[in-house]
Amino acid sequence: MMVINNFQIEWWVVLGGFIATALVIDWILFLKKEKYPTHDLRIAVINTFLCVLLGSIFTVLLYFFKDPGYAADFVTGYLIELSLSTDNLFVFIIIFRYLEIPQEYQSFILLRGILGAIIFRLCFITMGIYAISKFTWIFYIFAFILFHAAYKVVQDYGHPPKYFERGIVKFITKIFPYTPKIEGLRFFVRRDGRITMTPLAIALILIENADIVFAMDSIPAILAVTRELFVVFSSNIFAILGLRSLYSILKHLLDNLKCLKYGLSIILTFIGIKMILGVHNIHVPNWASLSVIGISLLGSVVISREMSPRD
Repeated sequence: MMVINNFQIEWWVVLGGFIATALVIDWILFLKKEKYPTHDLRIAVINTFLCVLLGSIFTVLLYFFKDPGYAADFVTGYLIELSLSTDNLFVFIIIFRYLEIPQEYQSFILLRGILGAIIFRLCFITMGIYAISKFTWIFYIFAFILFHAAYKVVQDYGHPPKYFERGIVKFITKIFPYTPKIEGLRFFVRRDGRITMTPLAIALILIENADIVFAMDSIPAILAVTRELFVVFSSNIFAILGLRSLYSILKHLLDNLKCLKYGLSIILTFIGIKMILGVHNIHVPNWASLSVIGISLLGSVVISREMSPRD
């Protein structure tokens, strides 16, 4: 029986089935939203609920048919990735506004971005686990990355990403033929006999680039919880699968969550400390990690709500 990092190949097949199910549900709801665009928020809530339900079922399977410890690691990793992904949502909003992508095309682009993120995340996670297995000192580098991210999230949360300042959009459009006109749900069109990029293609490239940048923070954070490839990858992917619908919900609320960045900073700092303690064989229990994550997120949301101006 083939085994990959303590998990039989059957578990990877089951994970693939969950991913396929989530993508099919997302696609069906996306098609429904295209027919009834005014139901965008309601459909996003339904899709978010279904993604959480799939994640809960997956956790139960891990708990009863594999190991309760793996189930706890999965939940912790899932919450970490989901909470850190809120920074991605700000970047998505900025990208769509910058390129003037209409609302009806945004979900279509994000759904494609999810497929690319799955491939990139598997590559990064595999390389990260390999590096940790060979070089213990890499934990200190990862911890530094997390401490830097904790500072950066407070300083830059909600601001345009650096690649806008560097003119990556201008760079791409100078190399490849580009038309600023949106041609329906098409990433490429033919103009004067040449294949030409549309704003949707540029948006997809920027979103994939943003995911790679944020993976540099989130993957070390989850590696502080577990080095099990299957658990790290599955918790990452379940969070990513729900990101598109979460974007539709939170894009109306992010302006009112001014203190969320402090909660994220606390989480990143805690995980960095946990990573260093792990090098010295000091184990922080999962219940403590979950408590810090939950209290930081809930506290920052409650404080943000209290500080928001009343109508």
